[in-house]
Amino acid sequence: MSESGLKICIVGGGAAGLAVAKVFKETEQSKSGLWTVRVFEEREDIGGTWLSAPATDKNIPPPTPMYDSIITNLPHPIMCYQSYWFPPSTPLFPKAGVVQDYLRAYAKEFDLMPHVNLSTSITSAVWTGNKWNITARGTSTSNGPEVTLEFDKLIVANGHYHVPFFPSLPGLDSWRSKDRVTHSAWYRHPIPVGDKVLVVGGGYSGIDIAEEMSTACKTLIHAAPHSVAVSHGNIVVHDSRAARLSELGADANPESERVVYFEDGSTESGIDHIFLATGYSLSFPFFKPPQLLVAPPSEPIHPSSPSDPLPEHLHNSEHHVFPLARFLFPISQDFPPESAAFVGLPVRVAPLPLFEAQARAIVKVFSDQSALDVPTEIQSIHERLASIRSNPDIIPPEPNSNEDSIIAHYWHTFKGREQFIYRDALHAFSGLTGDEWKVPEWVMESYENMVEMRKLWKEIVEKGEDEKWCKGVGEKGGEEGKEEWVEVMRRLLGMVRERKEADGLADKLNGPVPEVEPEKVV
Repeated sequence: MSESGLKICIVGGGAAGLAVAKVFKETEQSKSGLWTVRVFEEREDIGGTWLSAPATDKNIPPPTPMYDSIITNLPHPIMCYQSYWFPPSTPLFPKAGVVQDYLRAYAKEFDLMPHVNLSTSITSAVWTGNKWNITARGTSTSNGPEVTLEFDKLIVANGHYHVPFFPSLPGLDSWRSKDRVTHSAWYRHPIPVGDKVLVVGGGYSGIDIAEEMSTACKTLIHAAPHSVAVSHGNIVVHDSRAARLSELGADANPESERVVYFEDGSTESGIDHIFLATGYSLSFPFFKPPQLLVAPPSEPIHPSSPSDPLPEHLHNSEHHVFPLARFLFPISQDFPPESAAFVGLPVRVAPLPLFEAQARAIVKVFSDQSALDVPTEIQSIHERLASIRSNPDIIPPEPNSNEDSIIAHYWHTFKGREQFIYRDALHAFSGLTGDEWKVPEWVMESYENMVEMRKLWKEIVEKGEDEKWCKGVGEKGGEEGKEEWVEVMRRLLGMVRERKEADGLADKLNGPVPEVEPEKVV
């Protein structure tokens, strides 16, 4: 196309890819025909991880980790696209199927499906110097034909949940060979696997799986360092920082003691089965070296001082992509930063509104490559490195040979209000500076209390009171309908505050979140 015309490839038709397609479709360049967008989704429908699927053979990761009972981690008024809210009367913490229906409705509302190629996998993405050669293959048959297409820009939005992460634990391979280990990616519902079960991981999936599996065993051990999980019933929680699993006994045979060891020196014996809720590795198999290098865990890739240069090539560890300007644009000698973008890498965020904000920043850079000041972006990367290294809660003060891998693990992890500072900064970068683009206080407060809100909502559901909370809410539509949802959120927040005050935990759990300097985030 001409210099002002662009053919744009989006990899992934989940929530991130759809957000990018919607934002780009609304640009003047797209409306005039200068920009064209194509989305490639390897599954049979849009939705990504929200599109349910049964568990697969143990050697083949399932296309989604969604288990049968899962509800969202966040109430939908703060997790939804801010341009398109959930329908009236939707339960505050909806099930996966409701979210999938919402994504389909979003695609229909903004007429995105004509731009989406379903059942199409991207097998190769190669920068030729001024274009991307994108090779696609149909997935509806076992050996579909490949075709190579030419694009000006590439946006990677293929999600987080494709490759289950198995920690490097002595003894784990032996236990897996005896079918005594299941990653949460394969979990769908409680199944009998023995009297004593260990769940590893303190996130929402780990907590949910522990609760459910406790109904199918006599004793449930939950290794959940720094988690909100608590011991109750037949669930015993190891929650101290030193309670991380360190080793599995070498012998996993039925007649053995089947011992697991923790970093604090404690042990548990007689473990019949282990569920690993240990997350996922970032994977972009369509890139080939040197355009994206898979970083070995032992190879340092982060400069040790601001005077040291960033790596020449883009690196992909299990937890991050480095270096990226604004967590989006590659800084690499292999292709210019305005040629590509990675959407949806930050974690511990309200994802859908962030996807749209990131898309707006990408539009800005694709429209005007001079908008991205690379030296300033490099300085921001060095500042974030310094901020992580100076935090004793992340990097221990004593010499640590694992520093580089710890940095990788935390690089895309946002704490406190970092995500909201980042979202506001993306909008400001995009030229959207009005108050309507700033994250409102009720959203930030809701996110800070999401654990307690989710727990309280589950209690409301168990009592059968959820329908009266949400019935008819949002029916007025427009800003009035949104305000109805905000009032429901404030009501639930009020109940959370009352409970904390009654428990004497208000100061501890609901205190102010430390402010974060914007330059440390973006």
